[in-house]
Amino acid sequence: TCLKFDFISSDGVYSGGAISPGLQMRYEALHSFTDQLPLLAPAEETPLIGNSTAQSIHSGIVNGMIAEIEGITASYQNQFANVRLILTGGDSRYFLNHLKKSIFADPELTLKGLQFILLHNCTQ
Repeated sequence: TCLKFDFISSDGVYSGGAISPGLQMRYEALHSFTDQLPLLAPAEETPLIGNSTAQSIHSGIVNGMIAEIEGITASYQNQFANVRLILTGGDSRYFLNHLKKSIFADPELTLKGLQFILLHNCTQ
């Protein structure tokens, strides 16, 4: 999956967004595009500073994604008033407890939206 940022204005206009590699994709990239790094699964506990190769991988990936999410959110908040972060997708449960900001999280929000559109179009 990917980490997506979609910016929707308060009047419901989609302005664009950003897409970057998701959690699993980052783990797979470190394993696939290096000769020696192991393929790991996300860990429950992520240290700030790893004292082994595995801990360093977890730290870089998870803390890097947290910094990316918080940095982009802070940039939105600096430029626009009343920004709200809504976290969706399969990794949202994982990051919900790692982020400092108060957020709304629904892992199935996109699928619920698509279902709503389908049902709406079928009743027209």
